[in-house]
Amino acid sequence: TQLNSLTASTLYRYKLTAIDPSNNRVTSGVLMFKTSDRLSQSARPSPEAIFIPSIVEKGRFRTNLGINNISKSQANVSLTLVDAEGMVLGGKTVQVEAEGLEQINSVARFVFEDGVGSDIDGNLYLESDQPISAWASQIDNSTNDPSLLLSKRNGSTRLLIPSSANIGTFTSSLVLMNVGFTTAQVGLKAYGTLGELLGQSSAPLTIAPNGVMSIENVLESLGVANNYGPIEITSLNNVPVIASSRVSSATRTGGFFEGLRYSDASQTQTIAHVVDSSEIRTNLGINNVTDLTATVTIRLFDNNGTQLASTSVSVAPRGLTQVNG
Repeated sequence: TQLNSLTASTLYRYKLTAIDPSNNRVTSGVLMFKTSDRLSQSARPSPEAIFIPSIVEKGRFRTNLGINNISKSQANVSLTLVDAEGMVLGGKTVQVEAEGLEQINSVARFVFEDGVGSDIDGNLYLESDQPISAWASQIDNSTNDPSLLLSKRNGSTRLLIPSSANIGTFTSSLVLMNVGFTTAQVGLKAYGTLGELLGQSSAPLTIAPNGVMSIENVLESLGVANNYGPIEITSLNNVPVIASSRVSSATRTGGFFEGLRYSDASQTQTIAHVVDSSEIRTNLGINNVTDLTATVTIRLFDNNGTQLASTSVSVAPRGLTQVNG
């Protein structure tokens, strides 16, 4: 059924009713779709939208997208690519089979066809008429090494970036998204590994509803050089935001730190898999989000659950302890 005279950037809800030859009637639950946003205008994502920051397509990197349909009905998923200011670059709709997976390679090129031959650096909104989850994989074209980034639907008013850097070999960017309905006033504080305050935003950062703010070198913007440590992100007027930080080496390879809710901190954490071989090693970072020194016991287990070793480390208040190897 083709619907005409619909308004752009508008959320529509509907029900389907079916009647068989015996006049038996069945009605669906409330379904939803959203018409495309207009190109070169500010995006207007619906409250059901989920967000993935840092979608890139450059000579060195590409971003692949995976969409999981977690319902028992086919999902129609709208993809909207926006630039750093939240202006719409392009949009497409894809179908994902019931309980299926749709993978889109080089998703920025897929959505923004006019960008062929140019670098694309933006963010992605997904909206669906069925429950979905989504994730992006930023691929280094020279090595095919991926860095995974999960989509976010709900934000928080207080977030932690576990580690950021502005040193000779590494720098950190930051992407903030306002997922609220009013303008967000956001404050940033950078702490050192010993919990000392290294720098903070001099004035609140203003982010419009559904808007995006990108900072290329977040520690440099806070006046911090030759140092590293966690970043505290606070919505000063209680408007929810989401955050993601990319740590990059001098060759621009690296990985993501997602903004974590302070309320998710706990006294027991499990790392599912670690390795230390001649080719690969696992480093561990531990954040203390309290005002008291934390004593943390680390236990290593084999695949059968047998404890192999243990040690204890101290983590300063608001600090970060990194255990290499």
